[in-house]
Amino acid sequence: MHLITLFTHDKVGLAFTHKEDGSAQESWNNTIPAEELVAILKERTNWGEQVMDFVKQVPAGTLIDWKLTWRDPQPVWASQGGRIIQLGDSAHAFLPSSANGATQAMEDGISLAECLSQGGKELVPWATKVHTKLRYQRVSIIQQIGIVTRHALHHIDMSLLDEGKNPFEGVFYLGRWIWQHNPEDYAREQFAAALGHLRTGAPFENTNLPKGHVYEDWDVESELKKQAEGLPSRLMSNGDWSR
Repeated sequence: MHLITLFTHDKVGLAFTHKEDGSAQESWNNTIPAEELVAILKERTNWGEQVMDFVKQVPAGTLIDWKLTWRDPQPVWASQGGRIIQLGDSAHAFLPSSANGATQAMEDGISLAECLSQGGKELVPWATKVHTKLRYQRVSIIQQIGIVTRHALHHIDMSLLDEGKNPFEGVFYLGRWIWQHNPEDYAREQFAAALGHLRTGAPFENTNLPKGHVYEDWDVESELKKQAEGLPSRLMSNGDWSR
């Protein structure tokens, strides 16, 4: 389990991940009282007093217990006719530990709008598929980040604090390739090449990934198997992830 607290100048929030106990639902209306979360936290005795006090202050009706479910990357977002398309989590369901779900949903909308603009009315069915081609590998990698980060958060060695070290070093590591990307420019610049690839099979490689990254297909089962076997993730050593 792990608990993340969030603060702005006028708002506070928390995100807590715990083992499924059968009560969570895929619903934004499944609220629970703060006392229930306190009880779950007390199962682990090493939470600080400040954490417990913070959780106890959560107002009634604002704490949502929703189920996180595993979703493999899906490369097809558009209908066969190309006039219906999935965006955001419906296309690529992220765990909160990806720390990028809302950002990628916005990137989707921007990219799709530009692809539709580039294609015009006559190419709408192609434009949605070009959008998918431009976006799929990028969001698949970020989706994978969520699984890698979740595992790291559940194996943090807090004793490093006693040694003056940061136990979270390398966790939530979002490289420049993520936050410097401009999806509108990318869709405009790459539309013709991606369209040609889909129509004729002409070579095309996405450049909205870490520089030097060689994309590898993956699924949840294989990722969890590697984690269970204690194998380190090679994700962030594949290409340039510098900030």
